[in-house]
Amino acid sequence: MTDTQIRATDPLVDIDSLPPSGRRDSSRQHASSTEQPATRAVVYGDFTCWKCALANRRTDLLRRSGYTIEWRAIESEPGLPVRGRGRTAQESDHVAAVRRVVSTQLRTGEVMSQDLPDLVPKTTAAVSAYAEAVVANVPDQVRAQLFTAYWQHGTDIGNPEILRTLLAAQFMRSEATSDPIVRFGYAVAMTREPITTAAWRLIRQWRREWQTLQCDQLPTVTDASGTYCGDAALRRLGDLLDQPSPIAGDGFHRASSTLPDWEPPTTVEPPMQWTSQAGDPWRRAALIRQSGR
Repeated sequence: MTDTQIRATDPLVDIDSLPPSGRRDSSRQHASSTEQPATRAVVYGDFTCWKCALANRRTDLLRRSGYTIEWRAIESEPGLPVRGRGRTAQESDHVAAVRRVVSTQLRTGEVMSQDLPDLVPKTTAAVSAYAEAVVANVPDQVRAQLFTAYWQHGTDIGNPEILRTLLAAQFMRSEATSDPIVRFGYAVAMTREPITTAAWRLIRQWRREWQTLQCDQLPTVTDASGTYCGDAALRRLGDLLDQPSPIAGDGFHRASSTLPDWEPPTTVEPPMQWTSQAGDPWRRAALIRQSGR
C-alpha cells in the first residue's frame, strides 16, 4: 500500500456501530491533508518502529499545544519469537536509505537517532505495559520511557523483568488498583500479557480498530479529515503542528497532571508467599532473582 489518505466523514466513530451506508468509503483519494482543521486525532504506532518514534515526538508537541491526541500501541510483528530477532544488514540498509529522505523533511529542532538497535524485540510485553499505563492514567510517562529505553539505550523492551525495573516507579505512584501493579511495580505478567482485564480489552480494541482502517503501515493517524499511513501520517502530524494552537494565547501546557517528585525504589521485592500464590511464572521469576544475588 502506498502512502494514502482514506476520506471519511468521522473516522473516530465506532465503525461496527454504523449501518453499511454510513461506513467509510474504502477507496483512497489523494486530497489535501489540511482541508479540515482538526483538534483531536488517534495515532497508532509500534515502539520499535523508527517512524513511530518520530510520530511520538510530534504527538507530545501537539498535546502540549492543546490537541487531544490518543496514542494506541500496536504490535507490528506479532509472529516474532519470544526473544525477538536480530536486525538484518539488508533491513538496516533499507531503513538508512529511507531515513535519508525523511531527514530532509524534519522540522526545526527535530533529530532522529542515527543508530538502529541491533535487537528487534517482540513487543507484546511493551504493548501490554502501555495498555496498563492507560488504565492507570500514566500513559504519557510510560510511552516516553519505552521509546527512550529502546531508541536511546537499545533496551530489550520485550522482557517483562526489564520492564518492571524500568517502569515500576511510574506504576507504583499511578492510579492502578491491581495489587501486583501498585504494590510491587509489575508492568506486565511474566507471560508478557497484561495483568488486568481492562488492559487486555484495550489491546484487543486497538488492534481491531486499526485493522478496520485497512492501513498496513505504521504510524497511522486518523482524524476528522481522514486516515494517513506511514510517511503520510508523519506529514499529517507536521501539518497539525503548523495549524494555530487550539489554546491560542494560553501557551503550552502539560497534557496530564504533574506527578509528585517522590519516586519509589524499583528494586522492591514482593514476598515469596505472594509470588507463590500468584502462580508459577511469578514464583520462577522470584527464584531467578534470588539465585542471582
